Amino acid sequence: ALQEDPLPDGYIPEIPDPARYAPGSPPAPHPEALRTLAEAIRQARFPVIIADHVGRSEEGFHALAALSERWAIAVLDRGGRLNLPTTHPMNLTGDKRAVLARADLVLGLDVRDLFGDLSSIDRVRRTTRPLIADTTRVFAIGVQDYGVRSWTSDFQRLMATEQSLLADTRVALPQLLEVLGPPPAAIDARRREIASWHQRLRTEWREAAERAAGERPIALSTLALALEESLGSRPFVLANGNLEDWTHRILALTQPRQYLGESGGGGLGYGIGAAIGAALAWRNTDTVVVDIQSDGDLMFTPGGLWTLAHHRLPVLVVMFNNRSYYNSEEHQLNMARHRERDAGRAGIGTQIVDPPIDYARLAESMGVVGIGPVERSEDLPAALARGIETVTQERRPVLIDVITQAR
Repeated sequence: ALQEDPLPDGYIPEIPDPARYAPGSPPAPHPEALRTLAEAIRQARFPVIIADHVGRSEEGFHALAALSERWAIAVLDRGGRLNLPTTHPMNLTGDKRAVLARADLVLGLDVRDLFGDLSSIDRVRRTTRPLIADTTRVFAIGVQDYGVRSWTSDFQRLMATEQSLLADTRVALPQLLEVLGPPPAAIDARRREIASWHQRLRTEWREAAERAAGERPIALSTLALALEESLGSRPFVLANGNLEDWTHRILALTQPRQYLGESGGGGLGYGIGAAIGAALAWRNTDTVVVDIQSDGDLMFTPGGLWTLAHHRLPVLVVMFNNRSYYNSEEHQLNMARHRERDAGRAGIGTQIVDPPIDYARLAESMGVVGIGPVERSEDLPAALARGIETVTQERRPVLIDVITQAR
């Protein structure tokens, strides 16, 4: 819905400058608007950055890391790409509510749905409430506003901002750093606080994953931990899937494009295609391409397994097999609760049982090495070790069918 509120005092409109849009050059931010943003960051007590697709470029990835570290700005990585190393001390992804409750300034960078990221959504009652205070200043940098049109509405609800700078973040962030200049010594305390917060989160998540070991079906945190231990120091890229964010909580994702982001829709066959593309890009390297493959998603495009085998693409496919089209099942659960109906019937037409699919045999039938199903966490290390050895030594694709919890 378009905002009807009057423009805030001091609002500076985006004034087109033809020199900033020369053919082939990425758009740069308006200088005066950039200075206004820089001054707001200097004055903020607890600024927060939400990043979504900054990591589509290496320049943006490194500039965000430098900006957040130099100016002690907490970052929430929305995950459209890997925008900030998971081990970066300013990365507080995973504790959004607490972080936004502290924010007096939010800067959205290449965010597709800023309103959604700044809101709590009740999926049963279909209502929203803000996660930020009424006084929190909101800015944005990106080119997403070019996608707003009257014919289609895939841009989600628009978020009122104090300023939205139409610019490419790989250009805007280095310029913002330059305009900001050196930070005051007073922000060192904030830097230490955020770094301590980051370390506490990482420790708590690892401890939770260790406690979940032995659960059946296998916990997603357990699978992430086993994957980290099995990969060891090998270079890898996560082409698809994040185990409901447990990969980012456990694994050290530190390089640009080490995680290739989300599909934007989901559950319709994206995963195996993304893995094929990544395998083609990294095929002449020693990087292990990992596809954390949802079971329902694979059933839309199972022929992708044959493509892996036919082109001899060494991909490690690890099934996130909860035996359900769970996105649809969860929606039906929410609707049943909202309409006070029997939630026990939500699995009809969504659960992949009776019979369950044997993905290892499906993979074998198409020329991919099949392992599993793995139903016990104690069997994961051996299965992953065999899979990684086959991918790295024999240069063959492997599918490991892991039976997991839904969430």
